[in-house]
Amino acid sequence: MSSDFGSSQQYKYQGQAALSNGQATQSAYEKKARALEAEAVSDSHLAARNMGRMRQNQSAARATARAAQGGSGFTAEGSGSQAEVAVADVWESAIGDAALSNAISDSNKRFAAESARYQGDMAMMAAQNEADQYRMLSDNAMGAAIVQTALTVAGGTMGAAGMTGGGFLGGTDGFGNAWGTKAGGAQGALSGLMSAYSLSGSMGGMVPGSMQSSSRLRDALLANFMGIGKK
Repeated sequence: MSSDFGSSQQYKYQGQAALSNGQATQSAYEKKARALEAEAVSDSHLAARNMGRMRQNQSAARATARAAQGGSGFTAEGSGSQAEVAVADVWESAIGDAALSNAISDSNKRFAAESARYQGDMAMMAAQNEADQYRMLSDNAMGAAIVQTALTVAGGTMGAAGMTGGGFLGGTDGFGNAWGTKAGGAQGALSGLMSAYSLSGSMGGMVPGSMQSSSRLRDALLANFMGIGKK
């Protein structure tokens, strides 16, 4: 009986440990996800500042090209404008590449953050399932302990009562031998055992997982008392 109580507590502690480990793992993945999201935001801010400077550099390059054009004698509408257009296109292409690179990086990091959260959720779900299994094992062990305790207490009490009261059922034979105490006591002990058998069966039905172990114990006790073996 004490081993069943001990097993119940052990399973309970193991379930709590599994749940704590799951929570810790989920928290670690959540921390990783937030770090990735914060990094993505920081990178976007940096990319925006860089593209702003690139835009300023583009404007400065175009102004330089226009100044050079004015001193060359070429008209603004003709071939003289080609230098400014070419400079502007170079910087525009560079700005577009920077924007695309930042968008891809931001998307990848946010996807990694979502994946980290998913892994954390899966770890927590697995830990919850493990904790539920340990909880069921704990309940089963506790149920078996309760049934066995009830059987022991009820059988001992009722059997002792039957042995004590058995003498009132008997008498003395022609040779002076007392027969009432033995016969009545055995009958009382059997009655107590059968009452305990019935009681433990009722409790076994109420306690999950305890019916098989309690039934084997009750059947063995009854068989030993009756002097018979189950086939």
